[in-house]
Formats: sequence, structure tokens, C-alpha cells
Amino acid sequence: MKRILLFVAAMLPLLFAACQQEEIDPLADYDDSVKATLSVNRDSYEADCDSCRFIVRIKSTYLWKIDIPDEATWLTSSVSWGDSASTKKVYFYLDANTTESDRSATVTIRSGKAKKKILVTQRRQVRILEKGSVDVSRIYIPQELRSNDFYKSSSTWY
Repeated sequence: MKRILLFVAAMLPLLFAACQQEEIDPLADYDDSVKATLSVNRDSYEADCDSCRFIVRIKSTYLWKIDIPDEATWLTSSVSWGDSASTKKVYFYLDANTTESDRSATVTIRSGKAKKKILVTQRRQVRILEKGSVDVSRIYIPQELRSNDFYKSSSTWY
């Protein structure tokens, strides 16, 4: 009886280890030469500097995958691939643009031979001047403007 219990105790970890589900790569059978149709609901998106998200609807007759350029670390998607079962809503997320220049990336969606590109542009951050950050002693303001009396101004405005 003791031997049976020891045997069962020794075999239990092996039984559970053998039952682990192996990961299956859904794009392992993806073929770039397949003739497929692919449609997306937009070809560009423009955002302000804040973080945000937008939706792209993808429909295809074959497996599809999303390619985001490696240098666009500020741009991510909710999924990286899909199948032809139904129209899929894919969320794209943009991190806040804290730089002083606009940025853009071209996202490519591929389905066999078909491909669609989406240009994503995000505007630069606009800096707000803080009170006291500008030396106003170097700015000339006419006397009539200093008093806010625009109606009595003798200046000619064009």
C-alpha cells in the first residue's frame, strides 16, 4: 500500500506537467502570396498632443496582421492580428506627445497580398508661457494700448 501511494505521489507532478496547453502561433500558416481582400474604415488619423485612442475596423477574407514601425514606441494596438471570421474593431493607443515637434507613423495592415496603410499623426505639445517667463521690458506697447482705450487711439490699424 505504501509503495502504491509513493508511486502515485511521484507520478502526480508528471501528469499535471503533461497537461499544460502549448502555445499555438496563429500566424504560423500566414502566407504573403494568398490573394485576399482587405478593407479598413480609415486611411489616416490626426490627434492632438494628449494621450488618446482611436478605432479602426478591419475586414478581410484571410488572416491579417498589423505592422507598427519599431521607432513608433508611442503607438500601440489592442491586437496584432485577426482572422476573417468577422469585422474586427482594433483600438490604437497614442501616448502623450511631450516633445516640441509633431510626430507620425505609418501603420500597415496586411492580409496576404493585400495591404492598407494608415497614417497616424500627433501634434506637438504647445507650451504655455508662465507669468514672469517673458521679459516685457523689451516689448514696446503704445501708450493708448496700455490704457485699453482703443476708441481714442490715434494709431492707424490695417
